Amino acid sequence: MIKIGRDQVPTVTVIKKGKGSKTLNKKSKKIAEYISTRINFNYIPAIRTDKEAMRVVDTVMSKELEKLEIDPDYKKALDTITKLQKPVLDNLSTKIFNSLTQLLPNINKVNVDVTESRRKMALRQEVEVMI
Repeated sequence: MIKIGRDQVPTVTVIKKGKGSKTLNKKSKKIAEYISTRINFNYIPAIRTDKEAMRVVDTVMSKELEKLEIDPDYKKALDTITKLQKPVLDNLSTKIFNSLTQLLPNINKVNVDVTESRRKMALRQEVEVMI
């Protein structure tokens, strides 16, 4: 039995009659770690709108696509995207800087960038599901 309270900390109790129940309960932490590496919990409300259903699909899909991030070819593709985006973002930074210095002459620099985590996240979202 796994109970998760308001503090979000799970407690694991092995319900078993007879021999071995004490031993299993002593190993409940190891059992919980084993289970947590193999099961993903998704909260699905009893009343679901299409948006809530899509949110669940998006979450599962994001977790699956995240596995690609250890693939060397995927990393190489991300590096290529970063290199292609850099001149565009630098150009945008210059344009914003030039516009702002007319209004605020004390500005020294403007830098527009996309963080690595946001770039990865963008590639894991906005999927279209057709049934």
